[in-house]
Amino acid sequence: MYMKLKNLTVISFLVLLLSACSNSTTDSSVGMGGGDTFMSMPSVDKSLSTGEQFSNVASPTVIRTADLSISTNEVDTTVSKVEEIIKSSSGRVETSSFYQDSNGFNGSAFISARIPEAKLDEVISKVSELGKQISLNINSTDVTLQTIDIKAKIDALTESRDRLQSLLDEATSVSDLIAAEDALSARQSELESYQDQLDYLSGQVAESTLSIQILDDATSLTSGLQGFKATMIKAAQNFLQAFEKAFVFVITAIPWLLIIGAFGFIGKLITGLIKKKRN
Repeated sequence: MYMKLKNLTVISFLVLLLSACSNSTTDSSVGMGGGDTFMSMPSVDKSLSTGEQFSNVASPTVIRTADLSISTNEVDTTVSKVEEIIKSSSGRVETSSFYQDSNGFNGSAFISARIPEAKLDEVISKVSELGKQISLNINSTDVTLQTIDIKAKIDALTESRDRLQSLLDEATSVSDLIAAEDALSARQSELESYQDQLDYLSGQVAESTLSIQILDDATSLTSGLQGFKATMIKAAQNFLQAFEKAFVFVITAIPWLLIIGAFGFIGKLITGLIKKKRN
């Protein structure tokens, strides 16, 4: 009986000793153990499961861009109408350029606009009705996984920053204070970088980029009678310009021809007199 009690006492002592060691180890891992404690904190918390990460995004996030080309007989008027359609759809024109040659033909314009994603198809349809659609390209880029990854990093960095702030408040030595401030500054800088990336993606998803090219079909023989008429007018203008240049050249050359002829006549007379004198 005595031996059983003695063995039980020894076992109880060992259990208590192991428990004390375990608690001591846990406390030392979360305490103010110097600068190494702050620098070893992970920048990204990867403990989230796939399901938890996907729950951070309500629906797939897609960036859409479109390139539209149309032709019309009135480029300048069409540009004004396109800009009005963009503004009425809560969009904005980022860049706009217009070109026309000296003869008033070969006009073209280019417009780059930002359109609310929900109204992109509507704007494309309205702009296409202003002329003859030449081409239309719509590109979609799924950035759902990229958005999820950035949001997970932001959440992890926010939690890490809050823990560092708590440790900073509890710092009792200068070395611990400096280490905590350095680690907190690094976390904040990294957090702002990821937040900027998320804001950019959100902006690209919310507003689509629409590039519109407007061409003048007045010089195309396939654009009907009006196009043929414009082509004939331009051909006549080119002929008249060429005739005008030739006429100006002849008028300018006449005085020189008269001077050259006079010198030739005088030279011929002198040559005749010399020959007559010799004879």
